[in-house]
Amino acid sequence: MALLDMASCLDSPCDEETRAEDARRVPETSFGPAGVDNPWRASPMLHGMQSTKPTRSRRLLTVIAGLAVAVVATTAARPAFAIKQFFDQFKEVYVNAEGSEAEKSLAEAVETAKCNVCHYGKSKKNKNAYGAALTELLDKKEDKDNVEKIREALEKVAGMEGPDGKTFGDRLKAGMLPADAPEGE
Repeated sequence: MALLDMASCLDSPCDEETRAEDARRVPETSFGPAGVDNPWRASPMLHGMQSTKPTRSRRLLTVIAGLAVAVVATTAARPAFAIKQFFDQFKEVYVNAEGSEAEKSLAEAVETAKCNVCHYGKSKKNKNAYGAALTELLDKKEDKDNVEKIREALEKVAGMEGPDGKTFGDRLKAGMLPADAPEGE
């Protein structure tokens, strides 16, 4: 059984008599008797007249939806987290924004890439070839405060060959990041 005769409002403007008639045709339910001012039947909003005052539940839903969007926006855009000490030593050894054109180019690329100097994608578990080579020489928990060991590892990895046939050090000297994300990533 239809709750409202919507066709009655299509051809002529809805008036009090039409709404009252619709309310009388709605059967009694657990929401209350027919004809009582009830949001579940014969609502002015159903007859084309919208309320301008938001309800408390609608305001609450709007706030919750806004918070959910903010949380998703702030977490989804984050790059993979690198070990800060490793990244700081990398920048100290290789990045010189005041140097040659290649050094300036590398400084700009590192500033843009940040954690993705060694990682790719959104997970810190995804390491490019350079990051994987460093992982073989450094332990993130034991070596994060050992500056000497970090620098030794950076120097050793600089002499290793990357997937493109160049050493990581040669790529850095040319002003490029040491490695790219694997193809298809």
